[in-house]
Amino acid sequence: MTDTQTLAHALPAPSFPAPALATASALALSPALGQESGVMQGGNDGARISPGDDDHSDAAADAAAAPCVNRGDSAALLAADLAAHAAEAAAWRAAAQHARLAAAQQAERHERALASYETRVAALEDSPAYRLGDALLQRWRKPQRWLGMPAALLALRRPATRLAPAIPTLTDAAPAHDAALEQVPPLAALPPLPRLSPTALSRAEAQAARKAAQHERRAQIARADAHAARARALRQSDPVAAAQAAQEAHAADPQPWRAKWLAFRLYDAGELTRPAALLAGLPADTALSGSESSRAQQIQALAAMAQALPDLPPMAAPAYDPRPQSLLYCAASALPWHTSGYTTRT
Repeated sequence: MTDTQTLAHALPAPSFPAPALATASALALSPALGQESGVMQGGNDGARISPGDDDHSDAAADAAAAPCVNRGDSAALLAADLAAHAAEAAAWRAAAQHARLAAAQQAERHERALASYETRVAALEDSPAYRLGDALLQRWRKPQRWLGMPAALLALRRPATRLAPAIPTLTDAAPAHDAALEQVPPLAALPPLPRLSPTALSRAEAQAARKAAQHERRAQIARADAHAARARALRQSDPVAAAQAAQEAHAADPQPWRAKWLAFRLYDAGELTRPAALLAGLPADTALSGSESSRAQQIQALAAMAQALPDLPPMAAPAYDPRPQSLLYCAASALPWHTSGYTTRT
């Protein structure tokens, strides 16, 4: 039992009001007040009041009290008052100490209960039944883990709990550690490294170069995929930025299917010559869907028409014909300069 618990059991709970204790302590601890009371009872010997004298009782009391009031010692009364306040403060201090001890006991009981619950939970989680159920749930959630089920069942046969080695204290461990350091033999000289032949060195260099190339290739593919994702996100809102992102993806990973995708993004951005050149340079075995094939033919046809425009005869400018109270309105719908329902559908 701790010192706090011993003091709490030894100190009983206060079951009396503090003002009553203050009054009792004041009467018991103030000798000046007792002397003043004695003066009031026997200060006037010639005017003692007997129990049977009913006629002169009030007058005798007044006569006995008057000299006391006149000769009252203010210092004695002040000392009695201070003693009463001191007793009251002592009573409140005792009550506060008892409350603090009760709170400490309650906190200690709470900590013990929490530690007990944690110990029970740890024992439950380390039990074979819990481990078996957890293994079954893990395999049920991810069926590819069923291959590791025999190893999990074999682990259940091992002891559920393993005793941890005792941790020595600092004072006990320090001398043993120093003695162990003194018994350690000096380090022996390391043997020289074996000399590699030129063939082994070239093989190691080739393997290192191959791994570095693989790493760089994976990094290039990752960068290209990131640019392609940005292009897909900007395809509808900003075709020019989408074409730039697609061009960066093709530069990081120049694959035929990336070139095909770049050609379509450049055409959406308003270009015609570069998309046709990219589509013409694709390998013959590049896979194209039906819509992609028709779109590629359209781009190549438009590019050929733009390179060989037909010759049109010059025409005379028509005479200016003003039309008052009229307005000419041209509704242009062409990507990427105009974005509307018509342009996005066609």
